[in-house]
Amino acid sequence: MKIQLWNDMEMQRYNYPTPPSTNEDSPVSVHILSPPSYLSESSSSPVDFQKQNYVFASTNFSVMPNQTFDNMPGEVDDIPPCLKMIEQPLDKFRFRYKSEMTGTHGSLNGENSDKTRKMTYPTVELCNYQGSAIVRCSIWQIKHNGDDFMPHAHRLVKKKHGKEETDDPHDLEVNKNTNYQATFHSMGIIHTAKKNIVGELIKKKTKLKRKLLLEKVD
Repeated sequence: MKIQLWNDMEMQRYNYPTPPSTNEDSPVSVHILSPPSYLSESSSSPVDFQKQNYVFASTNFSVMPNQTFDNMPGEVDDIPPCLKMIEQPLDKFRFRYKSEMTGTHGSLNGENSDKTRKMTYPTVELCNYQGSAIVRCSIWQIKHNGDDFMPHAHRLVKKKHGKEETDDPHDLEVNKNTNYQATFHSMGIIHTAKKNIVGELIKKKTKLKRKLLLEKVD
């Protein structure tokens, strides 16, 4: 049995607006912002996403404060599987144009990276689940009405061997052999110019729909 968990970077530290691009100059630095408060399912008071490190595997995402959940997979039967953020992405990241993505230049690292000593990368842990599962990573944004998510026009690319690269979504399998952790290496966000936004969104939605249909057949 496999479950699918969307660990979209934007669900923990969002980047809502598409940076201005009136010309083809390199885009300016953009901060990855924390999302606005949402209402939890069990409370009418806002939930501060900066204090949450969990994303649950459900259609309507909910979160749980750190102090109330610190269990290994399978220990709590009445809590659904969820993703715990082990290493957040950098809170400041400069989008690159494709021509700037050379080598490791422009890679999305973890917030605890030290350029002189060690490099860390965005990492999540699947909690309260036993067996194999797929963690799917993509780049999304929140809709203007604040109650749903949609693909972002920017590209989240992952470098493979040599100059080969793939677009999101990126899937990693987790199980007990990986300690239920997924680490996303060699990823970067490529800026999509305004003139290409519509085409890029259509391509992303078509690719995702096709992928989901193939998975249902399998």
